[in-house]
Amino acid sequence: TYIVNLATSTARKKYMQELLDGYGFIKQEFVDAVDGRVFSPEERAKAFDDRTCYRRYGRYVNGGEVGCTLSHFKCYNRLVQSNEKFILIFEDDITIIRDLNSLDLEKVSEFMAIDEPRIMFLSGDYWYWEKKPITRVFSAVGSYAYFINRTAAQTITKYIARPSNVADDWDVYKQLGVKLFAVHPYMIDANVIDITSEIQQDYWGNH
Repeated sequence: TYIVNLATSTARKKYMQELLDGYGFIKQEFVDAVDGRVFSPEERAKAFDDRTCYRRYGRYVNGGEVGCTLSHFKCYNRLVQSNEKFILIFEDDITIIRDLNSLDLEKVSEFMAIDEPRIMFLSGDYWYWEKKPITRVFSAVGSYAYFINRTAAQTITKYIARPSNVADDWDVYKQLGVKLFAVHPYMIDANVIDITSEIQQDYWGNH
């Protein structure tokens, strides 16, 4: 399990360690998040394609959004370079609303450890086709809790050398052939009550 966390956000790291401590099947690996807010214009231009981003959304995304996307790409590249068949990615501001011990790990492994590029959400805010324990998803919002397999990570990093999307624009990856699924009912939510977002958006979505 990769946990995206800014090196300066030590309280969030402790929160996640305590939150996940009771789940023996979760091997916590913290990934130093990219802080796009401190990029120079040159660093941002090298790492992120603002021109394509503006054509896509009708707006420029802020440094927090850029950093969030690059942090998830960091996880994808780490997966590609590892021996793992799939990973679970958490952002560091989640809350658990349904016991993760109820996950059928054997079924999850069988479903994710294949060559078809797949992403499977543990979070909510998705739109699905039919009520199944693992349901096909046609759209989703949020990037705070999901499985991704090696083939999906390879596909995304192969075709997107310099990102131009926000982290949870899953349609971008669907266009590359990545299939979206979700656990139903969902198990993870964003902890918006106790934790303030570090992205600091004034506005979002398309304009």
